Amino acid sequence: MKQHLRSAARALDYSINDPARWSRRFQLLKRVYTIDSWDFQVDDAYTPKIGLTDTMLIDPEKSKFGVFFGDNTHYAAACEELAEMFDHAGQAASAANYRARAQEIRARLDALSWNGRFFTHFIDEDPTVKRNLGVDEKDADRARQRLLPQPGHRSRTLRGHHQDLPRSETTSAARFTR
Repeated sequence: MKQHLRSAARALDYSINDPARWSRRFQLLKRVYTIDSWDFQVDDAYTPKIGLTDTMLIDPEKSKFGVFFGDNTHYAAACEELAEMFDHAGQAASAANYRARAQEIRARLDALSWNGRFFTHFIDEDPTVKRNLGVDEKDADRARQRLLPQPGHRSRTLRGHHQDLPRSETTSAARFTR
């Protein structure tokens, strides 16, 4: 494990240093708009025409980016797991660095995306973007919103927030929380 720690750290550092992956505006990971956690974008008015498979390509200058909560909850968890490995390897300073990064990511994500009941699926960097996909994902009406069903998203997403959810969801979330 010790021999691979620097490579793991470089992988996490890449994400916050690549302008196509890091939002300077929000200081969080970014991506193009996707309807779930898959890596292809929805085909709407904002999808640039740049190739044969426009929904599978991004153009750092033309594509519309934003923050998807799941990328950031998983990234924060990866930072915590790397911190644990650095601790085990006796590298306390590196461990503290990644642990702090995880806390900062979660704090910024909470401030941006948590509406008191759930994380908003996606926040566009460009506030003028108005997507017409048949649902207002920023609507806090719980009857029209659902979290992604993957347990991994739920456990990392709900940590610290599950007390605000209805009992059935709190019970389900607690099952997946570390």
